[in-house]
Amino acid sequence: MIPDEKQKVGGQVLAEERTILVFEKDPEKAKDALLHEVVEIKIQPLIAEYQEAVNSLIKLVERLTYREKERVIKDLVPYLRYVFEDKK
Repeated sequence: MIPDEKQKVGGQVLAEERTILVFEKDPEKAKDALLHEVVEIKIQPLIAEYQEAVNSLIKLVERLTYREKERVIKDLVPYLRYVFEDKK
């Protein structure tokens, strides 16, 4: 445990180091923080699946948006060329 009153959170998981840091000075709050972080570790794989699904949807929407934007621009170029062409 690393008691630290300056921390805005009671604890933190360092996944790569396989470590849980607890910043609470009060023993009861420290226990709660530790339990919170243990539950966080257990729930993370479930959340990761939803995050992966959402990120896939975001990528799909980005690709579709890009294609549509490019189509609109391609369709507009001839009209813009006509509008800005020198009409002497």
